[in-house]
Amino acid sequence: MLIFYAKRCEMTPVFSIFRPIGFLFAITEEITAFPIAIRCGIGYNIGNENKAGFNMLKRILTFTLVVAILALSSCRVVEVIDHGTTAPQETTAPEVTTAPEKDYVLPDYEKLNPSSYVSVGEIDFEPIAKLVFEGAPYNIALSFYGDMKKFPALEDVTRPAQSGDCVKIDYCGKLNGVAFSGGTATNVALFISDYKNGYIPGFTEGIIGHAVGETFDVDVTFPENYHAADLAGKAVVFTMTLHNIYDMSLTDEQVAQFQGNMYQTYAEWLVDEELAITEELLFEALLKATTTNTPLPAETYLYYYEQTVDYYQLVANYYGIPYNTLLSYYGLSETIILQQSLNQATYNMALLVLMEQNELSWTDEEFTQKYDSLVTKYLESNKDAPHEDAVKYADGMKNQIALDLAEEKVLIWSFGMIFPSDEE
Repeated sequence: MLIFYAKRCEMTPVFSIFRPIGFLFAITEEITAFPIAIRCGIGYNIGNENKAGFNMLKRILTFTLVVAILALSSCRVVEVIDHGTTAPQETTAPEVTTAPEKDYVLPDYEKLNPSSYVSVGEIDFEPIAKLVFEGAPYNIALSFYGDMKKFPALEDVTRPAQSGDCVKIDYCGKLNGVAFSGGTATNVALFISDYKNGYIPGFTEGIIGHAVGETFDVDVTFPENYHAADLAGKAVVFTMTLHNIYDMSLTDEQVAQFQGNMYQTYAEWLVDEELAITEELLFEALLKATTTNTPLPAETYLYYYEQTVDYYQLVANYYGIPYNTLLSYYGLSETIILQQSLNQATYNMALLVLMEQNELSWTDEEFTQKYDSLVTKYLESNKDAPHEDAVKYADGMKNQIALDLAEEKVLIWSFGMIFPSDEE
């Protein structure tokens, strides 16, 4: 099917530090000792000499690499087209001509006086609010039913389709009145939203306003850089038939009985999912609102660069894959990794500037709670380790704890801006 194409053709690695809230991993030189510190607001998973866990990781990596190779061998996408989400503002990364000095540590960003390097303007929360509003019910329904096609149909068949709906359609694409190869499909379930939407611009939007049982035409134009040369930049017409509008609502009883669920009501689950999507989108939104006034010190981003390069080199060595070949599987290069590292460092700076601008802060008690949690988790994963080793580890994570807390406070503040309380 030619109509659906990925916004990003590169495969995402199992552990990536460059996601909106990102993962921060640390890797030892020994292949049998693979401690991974995952920073995602939940805590840290520390393992040492954990061969069972590493064997699982090997299986995951093997599967990921196979999927990456297969996907790239069949993927003809030549460019990334963004239609609905905001791209982060890129700060030009300096060229790395030689390998950076080893053993960079995560710096104390607060001591670097972030406001002297970056300034943060007004964040546009309106597009984020729309994506959160539409994406949260979709994610919940998908978690509950497992497949969009298993969603029940909406009882009110007279209601026209709207943004945020999941629908089932047939379509046939025609160029100059002639159906083109790969442009026809039946019983296709899709989500009408810019949140997780990989369809060409105008395709899903054209369904809005039409009712179940209706057949209609949607005019769209393929992007100039579309992978099929005979369709690139061409105006086409899709004749569609709308079969179903799916019902994504759940009752509190369904939520409470859902296996493995921590929620008792739909409202609880919805708020949690809305917060998760806000977290997901905050990275790009904050980068877009951030201006770099002075080039960031090298230690702020080379730490991330070094960690990421070491990770891919370790994986490449273990599987006997050339390092640059492995990077290509993920659509990466060291230049891209460096830019991503700089974006992460800029984001960290922006978090602290935003904290200061809005008089946000965390308490010593909150910091101590995260610190103690690290000590506990370290000892749980390293049964024979002395307590001082756990303390030493937690001491080395203090700067990361500070960034985690800053991110949490900014996230809560952002959520309040998107969904202001009735008291405001």
